[in-house]
Amino acid sequence: MKVSYYNYKRMNDFLREDIREELEVLLSMDTDSELFKYQYKNEKKVGRFLGKGYYRGTSCGTAALQFSLKGLGIGKGDEVITSSSYISTLLSISDTGAKPVLVDILPDTMLMDTDKIYDAITEKTKAILPIHLYGQMCNMDAIMKIAKKNKIVVIEDACQAHLARFNGKLPGSISDSACYSLFLNKNFGGISNGGMVITKHKKLYRNIEILRNPDCDNPLILESRRTPAFLDWIQIAFLKSKLKYMKKWTERRREIAKRYYEALSGLQITLPVEDKKAYHVYRDFAIRVKNRDKLKRKLKRKNIETIIHYPEAYHLTKTYEHLGYKKGLLPVIEESYSEVLSLPINPSLTEEEIQYVIKNIKKNCK
Repeated sequence: MKVSYYNYKRMNDFLREDIREELEVLLSMDTDSELFKYQYKNEKKVGRFLGKGYYRGTSCGTAALQFSLKGLGIGKGDEVITSSSYISTLLSISDTGAKPVLVDILPDTMLMDTDKIYDAITEKTKAILPIHLYGQMCNMDAIMKIAKKNKIVVIEDACQAHLARFNGKLPGSISDSACYSLFLNKNFGGISNGGMVITKHKKLYRNIEILRNPDCDNPLILESRRTPAFLDWIQIAFLKSKLKYMKKWTERRREIAKRYYEALSGLQITLPVEDKKAYHVYRDFAIRVKNRDKLKRKLKRKNIETIIHYPEAYHLTKTYEHLGYKKGLLPVIEESYSEVLSLPINPSLTEEEIQYVIKNIKKNCK
């Protein structure tokens, strides 16, 4: 038996007729105006599915983050507080000219430790950028309380949090913007890449349109330090084909997670923790285990595909050594990088495959 982590082929086989119908709509169009009308109309449908506000599609999640930062006036000399969870988030900050200021994560949820934010704030702090990792949102109530007190903006990296909620609220509900990746391997993705910004601020919405539009005559586009970037029509067609299945697929991910929790508790592994106020959408089921690499090899021999999210602590890489974070300054995130292993949790898994994964984890983690 082979257990795939993403199951792209199985998903695309299921969607084949939906995708073919949507592509036929695109192929029947004859003018630029028809294509752009399709783009604006349907990227709004995607946006409305993910949240409320104004919507702008982008070429990727990194572009969505950078456009939000730049559109809110973040730039050279400014500081943005975030965690060292993924390099694309750090790059989106650096590419505006601002400096990423890093705080550690919580050992249970592996999300931003909001108590650490207070000590990271300086007179240069202009934004907080929480990363909703593995499908679970950070404590947005606590983050917004800090932001309002200090008069700084909040941009949510919701690239792995499609339909996730905290205290009943979707990403972007109480912050300045929420940024999504629509990359193929996300819970909700196109055939390759894409992104989406959701904001309640009309000015930011207009600024993002300037930043993503190559025909715009505005100095903001030069200051962005990024090539203009639309969400293209092919991505929209694949996303539209998946819309009606997304809620069902999200519930299926949660069902599989429940099976893992019930079957794998009590073993020599640390299971992910779901905050009581959160609705976790399980983009990944990220366990922690001391002998992570050994376990991964054993599962691979049994044709079970697992993923390491992520292979290194990014503040210790050559790319970001200039920030001056030495080993030991962010101990929780550094330890997690050597232990985290993500198990298959895609909605296309069969019951037989789930049992096979459980059986082999139990065999190797007694």
